[in-house]
This record gives sequence, C-alpha cells and structure tokens, in this order.
Amino acid sequence: MADNTAPYITNNTCFGGGLSRFMLDHFIGYEEILMSSIKQLAEKETNKGYVRNVMTNDHFRFVSSLQNGRWWTYSVALCIMVVFTISISMLLRYSHFQIFLFIVDLLRMIEHNTSVVFPAAPLLTVILALIGMEAIMSEFFNDASTAFYVILVVWISDQYESICCHTSMSKRHWVRFFYIYHFAFYAYHARYNGQYSPLALTTSCCFIFHSMLYFFHHFELPVIEAQLVHIFVDQNIITQTTSTIERNNREETTTIIS
Repeated sequence: MADNTAPYITNNTCFGGGLSRFMLDHFIGYEEILMSSIKQLAEKETNKGYVRNVMTNDHFRFVSSLQNGRWWTYSVALCIMVVFTISISMLLRYSHFQIFLFIVDLLRMIEHNTSVVFPAAPLLTVILALIGMEAIMSEFFNDASTAFYVILVVWISDQYESICCHTSMSKRHWVRFFYIYHFAFYAYHARYNGQYSPLALTTSCCFIFHSMLYFFHHFELPVIEAQLVHIFVDQNIITQTTSTIERNNREETTTIIS
C-alpha cells in the first residue's frame, strides 16, 4: 500500500511545483510537512497528546507554545551545547596527545633501538568515550547522523583553532563567533523540537566555515605574507652580501697578482 501511494503523494500538486517537491524529496521530507500541520492543529486544542509514526515507531509529544517559548529553553540549550562541545574537544585533544606520545616513543625506539608500548588502553578509553558521547547526542538530537556531524564540526573547528589561529585577534574573537553560530543550532533545535534540524545544522556550518575563511583571510594571511616577504628580503640581503664579499675577494686577489 505504501508503494502505491508514495508516487501519488510525491506527485501531488498540493506540495507545490517541481522545485518544492524536489526539496521535500531530498532535503526536508514530507514527514516534516505533516508534523507541522498536525502541530498547528494541536496548538488549537487544550489537551495535548502525542503522535506515533507506525513506520519508524517514533513518538512525538506536543507541548504548548507558551511552555516551549520560555527563556529556560535557550538556557538549557546553552548548557547542553557547552557540555557537549567541551567534552568532545577534551576527548579529541586527549586522543591527539596519546597519538603524539606514541609517535615520539616510536621515533625514540628507531633511534635508540628500544622497545615501545602501544597506548592501547588510553586510545580504547577515548574511542569508547566518543562512542558513548555520540550515543548520548543521538538520543538528544533523535538522529545519529546529526550527532556525528556535530562531532565532526567540533573536531574541524578545534583543528582550525590550534593550527590556523595565531594572531591575537583570531584567538580572541573567532571562538566567540564559533560558539554563537553553534549555539544558534542548539537553540533552534530546542525551540522547534528538532524540526528541520539537518538544515539548521547545515546553515550553522556554513556560517562557521565563513568565519574561518574571514578570519584567515583578514588576520592570518597578511601575517603569513609579511613573514614570507621578510624571509625573502633576508635571503636577498644575504645573497647580495655574499656576492659582494666574493667580488671584493676577487678584486683583492687580482690586485695582489698584479
């Protein structure tokens, strides 16, 4: 029955033109439209209940708009964002530190012909902690893909901060932009009960990547160019000095021979 009705639903003109149906098929989903319609009907009722998706067995509980719009919703979202982000960053940095220690021990073993011990226990602990963190985030976002991409965004941002942020302006202000854009996703997810969360996460990632490019182009790249120019000028000065000394030596040698 689902196979027979699916083409009719996707080709129905009630969902708009071809572009609208394409967005619904590949990005938004028809479930979001149906849930929005049911939510609008539920807002008019005094008794709140829940809706169960018989295909995925997901339960959706409806709450009043006044309860969902209180200020503590954003406060809870802020606390959850800080806890998740700091936990992910600490776990990833600890794993990088353990890998760095293993590489140092490996190089020492090659140089001094000593034994090396692979840090299996710390790395296994980090891996299990990340898996547990992803499971907790999957329960919060109700989507494993969203949790994975959030961890990926935090990892990329952490790497950008440690590798590319060297100027005082970037160190002081870029992290603030990251937390603002990242909090916007958490606030949207908490305010609208996860509706269109993938699109919200994509938008947040676009703003975060734009801030990366902006700070790198306006603050980091000029410093790199200045350092390269300084190195190039120093090399030219050294080359000119060397050539001048060699020319003077040749002239002195010619004078002595004469």
